[in-house]
Amino acid sequence: MDGYNRAAPVYNLPTMGDFEFQFLNGNQDFLTYSLALSMEEWLSFKSVEEFKKAFEIRSKSRCSAIVKVTPLLDDVFIAHSTWSEYFWMNRVFKHYLLKLKMPIPTTHMAFSSYPASLSSIDDWYVMDSGLAVVETTNDIFNKSLFSRLTPETLLSWQRVRIANALATTAQEWTQIFAEYNSGTYNNQWIALQFSAFKPNQPLPDGLVWIAEQIPGNVSFMDVTSEVERGYWGSYVNQCFLFFNVPAIEYIYKISGNEAIAKAFGPSLSYDLAPRARIFRRDANNCNNVTTLGKFMRYNNYLNDPIENNDPSWAIMSRYDLSKDPSAFGGVDTKMSNLEMMQNVYGLAQAGPTHDDLPPFVWTAEFDKFNDHIACPIKYDFDWIEMKSALQD
Repeated sequence: MDGYNRAAPVYNLPTMGDFEFQFLNGNQDFLTYSLALSMEEWLSFKSVEEFKKAFEIRSKSRCSAIVKVTPLLDDVFIAHSTWSEYFWMNRVFKHYLLKLKMPIPTTHMAFSSYPASLSSIDDWYVMDSGLAVVETTNDIFNKSLFSRLTPETLLSWQRVRIANALATTAQEWTQIFAEYNSGTYNNQWIALQFSAFKPNQPLPDGLVWIAEQIPGNVSFMDVTSEVERGYWGSYVNQCFLFFNVPAIEYIYKISGNEAIAKAFGPSLSYDLAPRARIFRRDANNCNNVTTLGKFMRYNNYLNDPIENNDPSWAIMSRYDLSKDPSAFGGVDTKMSNLEMMQNVYGLAQAGPTHDDLPPFVWTAEFDKFNDHIACPIKYDFDWIEMKSALQD
């Protein structure tokens, strides 16, 4: 903040105070407060069409993620595709080297992010402590949970930064993150301890933990056995899947997701959501960064019967191609295998998917409703290695 305030007068920009700084970094947390204050409207829909329209407008961060091992257990992958409004596509991939007086496990952290943000927000992190962390957002449909919101807490992004700095195991990361739960930005967090992965050997207990947060509660689960056995529930081999529907039964029920799935159909359930069906069908074929990268950016809605001619029913959505288009969808993909994680970097591709679809272009139609300052006009980028240029 001090650096920005020193530079701001040079560019005739306003200075920033503590509130502006907190709001900028906690923008996803504050969206939870906004939702809590408008919950009556949120739950008043009478039809699937009304609900889906509001769901698309309200959903500010919808993502797809995967943790996967190869059939021979000789490599491990973590990948994440972010969904958001397209004006968020002014992205920055960051490397932090932390040289603090107090020794901490993490001294080098790589993450996808945004200008002026101290956290990822997507989220996707790789750290030299031997951990990689991603998340996908879960919605809260049970309005009574918001009565548990309290100011004696730390916002999500603050707890993430603390857990990233201090944790050395996946389980420890989830436990540190759960302290002082704000109940805001309610996600499923996935922590992978890649330092414990030994190629061509059975997966050790505790390799992959998840934490699912709601106001007043964070539930944990070691999902390593599901990854090693080759499935989670009825899902595909050699992976664990994450796509915005809670996996822990208690969270799924109390958050209202189960009730919503019963009321509005199986496309909103954990087992039958379109992305779950695509994962189940295709993810087991992804055993290198090339095939995994294509899968994590998959959208073939014109030809894939699962997607039902709907460009939002894909691993990488493209709402701009919908009948009622909006500048919303998948905005990037990040992934790493074991070697990349050990060297604290990943591969990234910016912009909506264009493998089987035309590249997204900011046209006059979208310009009317969306500011996109400093964003490229056309998004037809390739994969880039996001290695650090910093010196130890």
